[in-house]
Amino acid sequence: TGTPKGVSISHSSAAIFITWSHSAFSGDDLAGVLASTSICFDLSVFEIFAPLCCGGRIILATDPISIPLASTGITLLNTVPSAVAELLRLKRIPNSVQVVNLAGEALHQRLVQKLYKERQIERVLNLYGPSEDTTYSTYALIGEHENPVPIGRPIWNTRVYVLDAGLQPVPAGVAGELYIAGAGLARGYLGRPGLTAERFVADPFGPAGSRMYRSGDLARWRADGVLDFLGRADAQVKLRGFRIEPGEIEAVLLRHAGIAQAAVIAREDSAGDKRLIAYVVAAAEAALPDSAALRAHVGQSLPDYMVPAAFVLLEELPLTPNGKLDRRALPAPAAAAHVPKRAARTPQEEILCALFAEVLGLAAVGIDDNFFELGGDSIVSIQLVSRARKAGLVITPRAVFQHQTVAALAAVAGALEERPSILCDVGVGALPPTPIVRWLVERGGPIERFNQAMLLQVPAGLQQDHLVAALQAIVDHHDALRLRLGVAAQGSDFFLEVLPAGTVAATACIRRIDVCALDAEARLACLVQEAQAAPERLWPATAGMLQAVWFDAGESEPGRLLLTIHHLAIDGVSWRILLPDLAAAWSAIARGEAITLVPRGTSYHGWAHRLAREAQSPARTDELSFWSAMLREPSLSLVSGALVPERDTHGSAGELTLTLPAGLTSALLTRVPAAFHAGINDVLLTGLVVAVADWCRRRGRGGDTAVLMDVEGHGREEIFPDVDLSRTIGWFTSLFPIRLDAGALDLTAAMMGNAELGRALKRIKEQLRAVKDHGLGYGLLRYLNAQTAAQLAGLPAAQIGFNYLGRFPATAADWGAAREAVKLAGADPAMALAHCIEVNALSIDSAEGPTLRATWSWARALLSEEEARDLADGWYRALEALVRHVEQPGAGGRSPCDLPLLALSQGDIERLESKYPQLEDVLPLSALQEGLLFHSLYDARAPDVYTVQLVLALAGPIDSAALERAAQLLIERHGSLRAGFEHANLSRPVQVIAAGVRPPWREFDLTSLDAAQREARLIEFLAQDRVARFDLTTPPLLRFALMRLGEEEHRLILTSHHLLIDGWSAAILVQELLALYASGGNAAVLPGARSYRDYLAWIAAQDHAGAISAWREALAGLQEPTRVAPHEGSDARTPPEQIMLPLSAALTATLNEQARRAGLTLNTIIQTGWAILLGRLLGRDDVVFGVTVAGRPPELTGTERMVGLFINTLPLRVKLAPDKPLLTLLREVQDSQSKLMAHQHVGLA
Repeated sequence: TGTPKGVSISHSSAAIFITWSHSAFSGDDLAGVLASTSICFDLSVFEIFAPLCCGGRIILATDPISIPLASTGITLLNTVPSAVAELLRLKRIPNSVQVVNLAGEALHQRLVQKLYKERQIERVLNLYGPSEDTTYSTYALIGEHENPVPIGRPIWNTRVYVLDAGLQPVPAGVAGELYIAGAGLARGYLGRPGLTAERFVADPFGPAGSRMYRSGDLARWRADGVLDFLGRADAQVKLRGFRIEPGEIEAVLLRHAGIAQAAVIAREDSAGDKRLIAYVVAAAEAALPDSAALRAHVGQSLPDYMVPAAFVLLEELPLTPNGKLDRRALPAPAAAAHVPKRAARTPQEEILCALFAEVLGLAAVGIDDNFFELGGDSIVSIQLVSRARKAGLVITPRAVFQHQTVAALAAVAGALEERPSILCDVGVGALPPTPIVRWLVERGGPIERFNQAMLLQVPAGLQQDHLVAALQAIVDHHDALRLRLGVAAQGSDFFLEVLPAGTVAATACIRRIDVCALDAEARLACLVQEAQAAPERLWPATAGMLQAVWFDAGESEPGRLLLTIHHLAIDGVSWRILLPDLAAAWSAIARGEAITLVPRGTSYHGWAHRLAREAQSPARTDELSFWSAMLREPSLSLVSGALVPERDTHGSAGELTLTLPAGLTSALLTRVPAAFHAGINDVLLTGLVVAVADWCRRRGRGGDTAVLMDVEGHGREEIFPDVDLSRTIGWFTSLFPIRLDAGALDLTAAMMGNAELGRALKRIKEQLRAVKDHGLGYGLLRYLNAQTAAQLAGLPAAQIGFNYLGRFPATAADWGAAREAVKLAGADPAMALAHCIEVNALSIDSAEGPTLRATWSWARALLSEEEARDLADGWYRALEALVRHVEQPGAGGRSPCDLPLLALSQGDIERLESKYPQLEDVLPLSALQEGLLFHSLYDARAPDVYTVQLVLALAGPIDSAALERAAQLLIERHGSLRAGFEHANLSRPVQVIAAGVRPPWREFDLTSLDAAQREARLIEFLAQDRVARFDLTTPPLLRFALMRLGEEEHRLILTSHHLLIDGWSAAILVQELLALYASGGNAAVLPGARSYRDYLAWIAAQDHAGAISAWREALAGLQEPTRVAPHEGSDARTPPEQIMLPLSAALTATLNEQARRAGLTLNTIIQTGWAILLGRLLGRDDVVFGVTVAGRPPELTGTERMVGLFINTLPLRVKLAPDKPLLTLLREVQDSQSKLMAHQHVGLA
């Protein structure tokens, strides 16, 4: 780790340390201590002098894992975790050992549990300390089930501090750097005064002149005064802009039952290609899972960027002579160990991979990467939609949420077609005010200066005529920039109007300032002055919505462009449309080309008219009861008084801006939402609710946990199928009240990050999902519907407002945000505050990673600065607690809204997640699946008649390992093949899709037998395999067996449960299995696979009542079933028998010809013939019997390649009137079946 450092330790420090050891360990403990550590390593101080100074003895060993086999009387081992793990693996811990001291590396619970399984071991201690503090500084006796494993409390005469970057103590539960002081502190580094001064610093908490050692380790205090070790501050690695703690990944790997040891490092074996590599050692007597299973295991707990790129299996981890992990000796992974991201296979996937990377600021994205786990949010999804449209793909923001990976989204993306709109949307003329505009005007006070602004970097040598032309193109292209706010003649109301293109001149909006001669300080002062002056030139009454100030820095230096736009014409999403268009317009002009901007979709004018009509619709007015009931519920009160518009203005408000560090923000944007299948708003609002509740509790303002707040959304909801707002500029913001209740919880414990905080997030997430259309309906009813507005206006108002503006990329390039920190945007100082407290937050990417920046503003007359800061700090503490919470084993999980096809309670979901740790999805059953499950469970002792066997004869030499790998890829490709079925304690059965599942694979070599024996053995195996039942709760419900009959003759037996697949699907599986085998396991040779989940969702969207009505009509008047044999009444189950009756080729050809001539299907002829036979045998003129239908709806794209159980068994009724001609009967049968085709999915049992 660099130049070796000699640490100067006084004899008195060593003597004090040995004296402490005699108080912590008895004479029996120290009777025989293994001395295996190099005397260059400080652990040897304990091993040698602690036993010898109290009459004990030492047993010498050459290294920590080479204990002499003849050694006896060893009572205490003092070593590092990696060494003791190897001793356990080799079964070399002597039976005499009673105490195990572990130090030098992070200790994990699994290793502790394994040690306690050694019956002779009575105590396991975790000791922590650097050489700079004479060996040990803290220690803890570790219980078998303690997790995480702490490093305990300080030893004698030792002080330990956990401090922030300003050397201030951090509260319990908050991470900080560990500093050590006291009698054990070394004098410094021998001959290295500079390094000594850097690491041994003044102790501000100790006696005058005392020092403390800066350990470089991260830790946090628990509430009970015990320390948790969090890793090295300098052990973090940076990959793709993310800061990663390898220890987190190692801890997750060690939770896998098949792994005994793990190490994770970042390697750069080729220039510019830094990758995370995991090294693993298999647990004793356990088969190590393959890379795919390990990748799935890690992916269940950690975000995509923390999943190692390769996994390397080692017999043992390399150790240094001191017994620590030798990271330099870890081998480079073999080329095959590197599993790259799956590359795009189609033009659509190629476009979306590039766009994912572009909007998320990543170097590269694979087709399996998840948009939201990579840091996407609802606002960025609109950017993605807009840029996809520019690239020729049609997707919707809703599709991004429903199909979150590139592969899934590409499968549903459509091609952009140039066709005229059915509705004329000219975008100009008078328009009704939108809800947010009504809200603004209703507040009263001056609104002329209400704006948003951005300071941009612009190219050096920018020409004014080019800038004017580019701005003119933007103003003409985007209607909202020509918006006018007028006052009616009577002066009692106002109106909005969009002026035609060409009526607003860009030259009147631009102001040029020459800053070439100004130094940096003067330029900044100029920027500040102009930022304050620009809003004064806005004038909505004359469509003066935009002001541009160009700070011209000359030919050689980039200039600046300040854009100030009235808020009526712009919002956070609109900036993401406007800036790329401005850059594109200037670029075209600079090249001497015509400006061609991507057309907008629906105009702001058209949207406003649609909203006005929507506010009167019955579906919207039905929401009144929801909003009224919610606002009447009690909630916490943050302040005692109320806002006074004349007093509580923007000019008199307090303001505070806080920034959350990049490491925490990155986890908030990725790891926390991924763990809870949530959005960033769910996470931020949970933290805010818990913080407000805790703040109110501490200040005696009630013990409730419900908070009423106003939340802003982007407002571009997909409520009209023919509306596209992805390219439209305007103020679309929605504002709605929401009462969020964290439920009964221990707030102190929740602020520490315990399990209650996770439950609170799930509750709040559910409450947010219950709000239709992200609250758009409230604004419609409150401001655009006269009947409902009065009722809502009289209900309690929120005291706190919250707005998350989304994630903004770090752009140091032209036409991106400039680096200067100039306060921009805002309102007229005389404008009244809307809330007692407002929180406006956004995430800003930087070289260090994203940071969350929140600006708090408050009414000074109602809240002091100390109170506001306390609440703001509390919010960040709650967010940090959420990050800590997801680090705990088992944290996260789904809530009912994540499983919309089911009606499961939170308790039901958590029981399933507990039973299936690698749960991927939970789905309902199709109608036939429910029936088959019932029959399979009816008699668990008898053979399951729905176990299906498929035998493939394979000719030629077979690579069995490659075939097994193809089978594994097959079940990874189709989630339906990884289903287990649960019914206990549930109102309806469900199928659980599990990740990381391996199908059972067996191989038999029968080549030593003669032909007759081989045939007999094959028949015997098929019979035994056929009656071997599946455990329906344990996926996968399929297994493979490969029988080698000769050098080039094999049988592959695929045995599955009918619950998983039908005959159509079986043919697809065989085809794909052979294709995967032939391609050497290259899944790219297969087309994208659509999920069985889509079919079940299609079923859920059908008109169930209408389908049942159609079947009632079809079966009306049917008196009794058609039985060909009496019911025996026996409980004995008899396996079904088959009778094969082949028709001659001539007859088959004739039937086909007759069917073709009559416009019938062969199926219709066969079914009608069966009906006539039943009628004759039973003497009936009205028969009904079951028929099997394919069940694959043609309107579901890709259904012909889907894998699952689609078939259904339904009744076919045939009325056999004696005088009816045969052709008429045949056509009636076919017609009746075609009428019921739309209802084939229904279960009639």
